[in-house]
Formats: sequence, structure tokens, C-alpha cells
Amino acid sequence: MNAGELLQQETERHRSVILSFKTMPCKLNNLQNPMIKDPTLVYRFYQDRHCKSGPACENYHNYDEQRRAVFCEISQKLIYCPTPCESYYKHLVCDSNKHCPYAHSQTETMYHPSVYKTEQCLDSNCLFLSNPHLCPRLHIGETSRVTLAKGYQTLELRPQPKIQPRPLINLSQFKTKFCKKKENHDKKLCPFYHSEVDKRRSTSEINYCPELCPKIEKSFCSCDENCPFAKNKVEQLYHPERYKRKFCSHHPERINQCEYENFCSFAHNEAELTTELLYSEKTTDEFNMYKLKTLFCPFRQEHERSTCSYAHNVQDFRRDPLLFKYKPEDCPYWSKSDAIQEYEKAGCMKLLNCDKCHGWKELEYHPLFYKTKICSNLPRCERKDCPYSHGPQDKKYSFLFFRKF
Repeated sequence: MNAGELLQQETERHRSVILSFKTMPCKLNNLQNPMIKDPTLVYRFYQDRHCKSGPACENYHNYDEQRRAVFCEISQKLIYCPTPCESYYKHLVCDSNKHCPYAHSQTETMYHPSVYKTEQCLDSNCLFLSNPHLCPRLHIGETSRVTLAKGYQTLELRPQPKIQPRPLINLSQFKTKFCKKKENHDKKLCPFYHSEVDKRRSTSEINYCPELCPKIEKSFCSCDENCPFAKNKVEQLYHPERYKRKFCSHHPERINQCEYENFCSFAHNEAELTTELLYSEKTTDEFNMYKLKTLFCPFRQEHERSTCSYAHNVQDFRRDPLLFKYKPEDCPYWSKSDAIQEYEKAGCMKLLNCDKCHGWKELEYHPLFYKTKICSNLPRCERKDCPYSHGPQDKKYSFLFFRKF
């Protein structure tokens, strides 16, 4: 029996969990700090980001939760088995990366089709009591998957590709253990820490934000282990919310000159980038209203910012209209000066919680405003993806967007 036939025997809910649970990031993971600098406000920003779905959210929120798709889309063969990867947990680096035939997280182990729903849940306070199908263990009233699980155990794993990607770092434990090597070696290419300057606390154990502590002196802060900020540059750059959100400064032509090689905290290619690839998406009205300028640019080299899909400064940035509910009206307190470098210095005390538009783009590309007014620069408008109507063929009416917004 092959994978397709086994999946057909699964209940609809179980099949959905096996195929997609925790394989995609929660939308809140992309919620970036829009250049808030004040330490108190920064900390509040990171503390306020709570997923309203709680345990019922089927997307991952942190590095330890994420799970690779268990089947190859093309061959439909299993990509990995539920056995933990020894290299990933012992040496903190897996050379096979996403093609590794072993599990890289507890989520990959527990929700693997040969393990999921094969043991009874004994936790009376289980977080999934309201959504038992999301718990990896059996709840009262659920049918055991033991027989089906055995079927998956007989399936062959997909052969590893001949061309291997760059090694995968165990970011949960990277630089959290002291290096025991006695011989001289390059500390930049070592997954263990050597001093307070490159020591990291695990974000799965201590919930700190990726902004540098304002009390840093001599490259690290002297605060205790519960400091709510990054205690040094290593904690900042290798924080799950910063790690590989931007391309390496050597990308793309001089990538072989990067001194950090496989341990670089920046992306060396598109496959490593952990932010959405807005630049590769087709520009449509839907894209302009809901994605344009909602994320900061991952490119570090100079480029034409006016035509770039990403935000580059305070005024350029748009709050995601699906995460923030604000009206299609200009905020009377928000200054549109070019000189504003910090979000909190723009005049509105409500900051991200304001129910009106901030910056240069939020009003024009608001789903209830976009294409509802005639462009005043016709017929000479040269603006790419102009948010105003150029004729009856593209004029929108705001009531069309009420249900979506």
C-alpha cells in the first residue's frame, strides 16, 4: 500500500493534521518592529503580539514548533522518519538540512503519520481538549491509528538529492553550550559559545525580544539571565525573528567571501530567506491592498526603493490590514515629514494601535480606499501600481471589500 492509499483511509481531520499542521508560519511571525526605538515601547510591542487562536492555531509560532511537510510533493514518498536527528541535536548542525531523513523537532516526531494518535493522552489539562484532533495523542472518543501507523512504517523514504543544500543549524541550541575544544579554531565557525560576547540563551526557555539591550557595554549587557532584550549581537542576529530575514551583504555575486560561511545569520540564497518573497509575487490589486510594503526589505545592497515591494522606512511601512483594523482616514496626529526616523516620533501616541492611517501608503492602499478615487495626474501618471483609478476598467467600490476587511 502506498502513501496515497493510506491517506485516503484517514479521517478528514487526521489527514489535514498529518499533511499541514505546523508546516506554515503564523501570520504574526511576520509582524516586524516598524522602527520603534524606545526600549519600553519595543518590549511592549513584542509582548502584545499574541495569537488569538492559542493552541488551536495550526501554524507554527517559534523555531521549535515548525515542521517540514512529511511527504514529497512529486514522489509522494516519506521525507523523514520520526527518529530524532543525532547530528542536529548532538552537534547542532545537520548537513542534510531539509532533506534529512530524521526528525528535527519534537513536532516532527509526534505528528509523524507513524506516531500520531497511537498513544493515549494522559494529560487532564491538555491544551487541545477543545480540539482533540490537534493533540498528537488519543483522546476519549477518538479512533486509534495504530493499524494505519504501521502501514506508514513500511513506506520507503525518498532518496536524498545528489546536490546537498547548506547545513541546517539547530537554532534552539546554537551558541547556548560552552565550547569544550582545546585546540585553536575559528570561533565564527563553531556552534558553541566561548565568552559572554557570543553566548546565547535559548528562546524556547527565555522569551526575550530580538532588540539589543540598552544597557550593553563592551559588546554585552550585565543584566541577569532574564533580561527581556538581546544581551549581545549574537542573540540579536540568531534570534528566530531575525535569523535569515535579510540577505547576506555578499549576496549574490560575492557569497563565497562570507567569513561566516554556513554559520552566517543572513540568507545566502532565496531558499534560505525566512521572510515572504514579495518581489517574486505577481502584482495584482489583491497584492497591492494586502501585501505591498507590509514587510521590511531583505536586500542590503542599494536598489530602487520607489519600485520595491518592501518597506524601507517609517513612512513607507504599512501595517498589515488583515492584522490591524484601521479606518481609511489619515491620522490627524501623524506627521508625514521625511525626517522621521523612529515610529514613536511621528506624533501619534497610540502608535500601532491607532485606528487611522499612518505614513504615506496606508491610506492609498487601504482595501476600502484603493482605486475608489480618480487619479489626479491623468493622463500623464507614470506611477507604478498607482492606487488611484485610471478609468472605469479599474475603479473599485469600497463596499466590495467590507466582507473581506
